[in-house]
Amino acid sequence: MLWMGVLASALAQESSELPPPPVGPGAELPLGPTSDAGEAPPVLLPTGDDRPADVALIGADNRTSQDMEIYVRRDGNVYVGDEIVLDRYLPEMLEREREGKPDLRIVVVADPEAGYARVSSVLRLAQETGARVAMVVEQGEGARAGGDPLFPGLGGKEGVTELGVVDTDQIKDLKPKRWKFPQNPYASTDFTAYTLEWGEAKVGLGGFTYGIAPRIQLQTNPLFDSVGVLNGTAKANLARQGPLDLGVLGQAYYIPIDSLLNAVDELSGGGLGLSGSVAGEDLFLQNATLFGVGGQVSLRLAQPWSLHGKVTYLRVGAKGNFNLVELPDLLIPGLTIGGDNQLVPRIQGDLVSFQLATDIRFNRRDSLVLQFRGPIYAGARGAIDGSFEGINGDLDFIVAYSDYVSVDQFYAATLSWQLQWKHFEARIGAGISDPQFAWIIQAFDLSYRFGGKTRRDERTIRKGFKENVRDLESGGDQAPEPTP
Repeated sequence: MLWMGVLASALAQESSELPPPPVGPGAELPLGPTSDAGEAPPVLLPTGDDRPADVALIGADNRTSQDMEIYVRRDGNVYVGDEIVLDRYLPEMLEREREGKPDLRIVVVADPEAGYARVSSVLRLAQETGARVAMVVEQGEGARAGGDPLFPGLGGKEGVTELGVVDTDQIKDLKPKRWKFPQNPYASTDFTAYTLEWGEAKVGLGGFTYGIAPRIQLQTNPLFDSVGVLNGTAKANLARQGPLDLGVLGQAYYIPIDSLLNAVDELSGGGLGLSGSVAGEDLFLQNATLFGVGGQVSLRLAQPWSLHGKVTYLRVGAKGNFNLVELPDLLIPGLTIGGDNQLVPRIQGDLVSFQLATDIRFNRRDSLVLQFRGPIYAGARGAIDGSFEGINGDLDFIVAYSDYVSVDQFYAATLSWQLQWKHFEARIGAGISDPQFAWIIQAFDLSYRFGGKTRRDERTIRKGFKENVRDLESGGDQAPEPTP
């Protein structure tokens, strides 16, 4: 460009010393090195209303510690260091820099083929900060006209390597499969303090879970709902400070147990502990309620490794005909009560339990999960309603027991491999427990997840890959023929 050629010719004059840039309106504009007579050369920038005022034209080697360089590339993009900066963010960035450097000088480095109007607009943005402004026009071998400031030294076609044809096997290797994605520490939500993303849903053996708001999810089991077991669980990831997350949860169940469930228990040989007989008396359970609250914590110890802990308090209530000495473990796990048999029509139990877990994540799909859960404290109260002749009103007899519980009386420990595909998730493992087979619920899971920002981002990546493949198959990798 003509104006750049004039500037370049002015800079071609060699000088060991350059005058300092002018400061303030009305100052002289030494736009090149001084002549032998000590006089400044004439103004070389184009004249007119659009000429930037108070801008010094300096050499590429005339820099100070107070300089901040802005590079205007030939395509008009503006770079500060290796970072591309939009015009609307440039003034704020310059103001922050000037606060730390009162004597800041903004040096605009222009590609020789950058448009004059574009260079002028960047100069004006720099001048609006009130800082000193200078300009350098790259020339000769030091110019970045044919390359990119992110890759200095590569200009034009020199240094550019022609890529060969991409074959089918290479395309398969480039396909964005889940095991190639980086691991996601927040993917698992059942044994952690994390929740589903806003708008994300999960349908599985544990029920239906939905992220109703950022870091808040609700869960219910439609299968239980269909047979009259009303249930719901709410969970919130309240705080996230670096690698530490804290969560709270609450749950409620109403179980209208009738002869159907007791019949199932009888068929299983009393495995559920909901029916049977003691001293000729029939034992049965009519209905049960459960309310619980708890807290969870998750800590990322390293990028692929996290620890998780949970403490839960449950209040269980049931009506039926119970033997307090032989309470079903399903209601009050691990509680052992001594004394004579007591048949009671109502029971209320309290249980405090804990769960520890750790997961090691190999990628977005595969992880290893170790879990352990057990009780801490359990208690039960049995109430008997009675009426007697000669006594007005009813009498309530209450028999209560409570004790700390040893974990070896009711526990489950499992080691599982967890797979998380695009939508389906599965957990397969093995474990030990008391009572027997209680570990199965903890070691196995199957669910389907959809929605949420993370999956939308992954879908965008996969969509872009497919579009690129279509372009390659249609010859889109070939450079267009130059127009005459």
